[in-house]
Amino acid sequence: MISSGNKILTNYDITLIFSPNLEKVEVKDIVSNFISYLKYWSNDCTSVNYIGRRTLAYPIKKYSIGVFVNLKISASPNVIVRLQETFRQEEGIVRSQIIKL
Repeated sequence: MISSGNKILTNYDITLIFSPNLEKVEVKDIVSNFISYLKYWSNDCTSVNYIGRRTLAYPIKKYSIGVFVNLKISASPNVIVRLQETFRQEEGIVRSQIIKL
């Protein structure tokens, strides 16, 4: 945990799986929107790892291939709840996983 002013920030590892129909530029735009959203709420994104296209172990929403992106962030828990809702609403994201470190 990191203390930032009055906020206590917790480290999270986020893995996003995007639709294989999206271009690399579109994926980067969506991820940069999430990062700007985090910074707007005074949180921090420590690393972004574009893993790329990978075959899924099992089909998700009829896709057998996905584009993987891994984010490491420091954020307050209320921002994580907002992010989860945003991930659900984003059409390009097939699956998301948030792990508290």
